[in-house]
Amino acid sequence: MSNPFQEARASLQNIPEEIFQLWLDDRIKSRGWPPLGINWHGYLLGHPLSFWQETKWSKEFIKINYDSIADISKNILDDLMDSFNTGRVTLTTMFVGDSIPRMNNINKYISETNKLPGGPIIVILNNGLLEIVEGNHRVAVLLALQDKYPNKYLNQQIAWVGRQTSM
Repeated sequence: MSNPFQEARASLQNIPEEIFQLWLDDRIKSRGWPPLGINWHGYLLGHPLSFWQETKWSKEFIKINYDSIADISKNILDDLMDSFNTGRVTLTTMFVGDSIPRMNNINKYISETNKLPGGPIIVILNNGLLEIVEGNHRVAVLLALQDKYPNKYLNQQIAWVGRQTSM
């Protein structure tokens, strides 16, 4: 098999097509497949490929607030929220490159619709807490808005939720 997209789907048969489109396809296009190197390590949240092969997925509404986020994701979200609130470039925004304009667009969308743009976020539910797989910028803006305007912005959002059968 020489098509990296087909190889990825064959390796991760339990991942729904929409998750590939939202999360993995752009990364496969830019980084190739199989997932090797430090960038892939970050994209996969440090989990081995076997973790993703064993993850079961469901699409559902989840409650998103700061207390529902796992520490591993809070570090990234704190950095993004700092950049959003101050306009300063941070380590995370420097790595991504277009974070500040992207977060400004997200802010406008959430403020007008009370929903996250761009389809479902992707999370792993781990010990009752959310690890953000895809959607860090969107969640960071939502959390910043919730902090600034308590009770104004919904904390129920549509997401693909991954669970380990052994968790």
